[in-house]
Amino acid sequence: MQAIYRLKVTLLFLLVCLLHFAVPVGATPPTAPINVRLTGPEHPQVGIPFLVTFSVTPLIDAPQIRIIFKFPEGVDVVEGSTEHLLSMEKGETKEFEITVVIPAVGRYQFIAGASIEIDPATKLGANTDLIIEIPAPQPPAQQSPKIRERFKTKEGESVME
Repeated sequence: MQAIYRLKVTLLFLLVCLLHFAVPVGATPPTAPINVRLTGPEHPQVGIPFLVTFSVTPLIDAPQIRIIFKFPEGVDVVEGSTEHLLSMEKGETKEFEITVVIPAVGRYQFIAGASIEIDPATKLGANTDLIIEIPAPQPPAQQSPKIRERFKTKEGESVME
C-alpha cells in the first residue's frame, strides 16, 4: 500500500513539474546565442569551382562550438573542411570557406550550422541555408525573318523590307 502511495506522489510531483516548466503551445522556443550567415556567388556556373562562406558570431563565450556544412548529393567539395570544432569568445566573428563545384543545372540547397555546448545536456544551435539555382542555358535568340512586302503604286511595283 505504501508503494502505491509513493508512486502516486511521484507521479503527481512529475505532473506538477511538467505543467509548471512546460513551454506553452505556440510559445517561441529559446533562440541560440549565435549569429550565422551563409553566402555564395551571385551567378555560379556548372563545373566551375566557387566559394561558399559561413560567418559565425557567438553572443556568449563558446568554449566548444561545432560548425557543420551540408551540401546536396553530387556537389563536390574541392577545398576546405565540412566540420570544425573550436572555441570562440563572445562577439568574435570567424569565417569558414569551402570551395565547391556544382555538377549540373538545377536548384541546390546548401546548409550550414553552428552549435554551442552549454553543458553536456544542453546544446543550442543555429542553421542557415543558401539556395543556388543554375538555370538551363537559353538558346540564342533567333532573329525574326525579314518580311518583304510587294505592293503596287501609281509609279510601279515597290518592295518594302
